[in-house]
Amino acid sequence: MGLLERAKNILTTSLSDLLAKAESPQRELSAHILELAKIEGQGRRSLLDVVREEKWLQRKLTELQEAEALWQSRAEAALERERDDLARRALTRKRELAREAATAKGEVENLRQVKADLKNTLRSIRERMEVARRERARLLGEATRQRLQRLEEAAAEKTPEAVLDELEAWAALEAEDKTDKILELQKDEIESELKDLKKRLLPKSQKH
Repeated sequence: MGLLERAKNILTTSLSDLLAKAESPQRELSAHILELAKIEGQGRRSLLDVVREEKWLQRKLTELQEAEALWQSRAEAALERERDDLARRALTRKRELAREAATAKGEVENLRQVKADLKNTLRSIRERMEVARRERARLLGEATRQRLQRLEEAAAEKTPEAVLDELEAWAALEAEDKTDKILELQKDEIESELKDLKKRLLPKSQKH
């Protein structure tokens, strides 16, 4: 499946549908964000390849068009010297170059469309990642609120001193637990981003 098709399939699924049957919405969102990050990395690399190919084809097109004009001038010069045979050869070469130029122009236009599609897809992926990250943060906060509410409801059957001790102990554990959860959820994303950075920044000799 191509990159654009994969991205389209993912982006057409709403987050609510994605989380509807998830046992752990937070983990499901983390997996979704990681998948988006991988596709985003592949998309950026594909975009760079397309840009390089477009520039190469554009240079080739310019060269073909210049050569076509040159052979046109040679045909005209041959006619001025009444050399129809040379003019005929020059015009034949000019027509060959014109066909090559037309093909190159079509390829450039196709690549420009691919480039535009990739840019739009990357923009949509980044927006989706941001929405997913906000939703994950909200769910983490909601889980904390529900846990505190359950603790408060259970406090009705306990003494004030016992409730206070439990709340203080829970608050200390919650701070540590929440930090651990966030670090765990972000670990895969950080590793993926680190690998991308190494690929882009380290010389080839250091990658092996």
